[in-house]
Amino acid sequence: MATGHEIDVYSADKALIKEYLDKFFGKEVTVNKIIENIGVGDTSFEFKEEYDEDVDHLKGLASEAPIIKLVNLLITRAIEGRASD
Repeated sequence: MATGHEIDVYSADKALIKEYLDKFFGKEVTVNKIIENIGVGDTSFEFKEEYDEDVDHLKGLASEAPIIKLVNLLITRAIEGRASD
């Protein structure tokens, strides 16, 4: 070779390549699916003097399954990526 480096050639069938791609990149698709499942809902906002009802509503939302799945997935990805923060 012109660079002086040897090239190792490997082959694999399509299913094996897809398996490895899903293993390393499939989790990003999972995050997108979870975000889609959460849904946007009503995006209109209004100012309220009383926040107690809003806090209770947010606590209820925090315990819903899609939110829990998203947070767990983000934490897992951070651990796998050896995030320091």
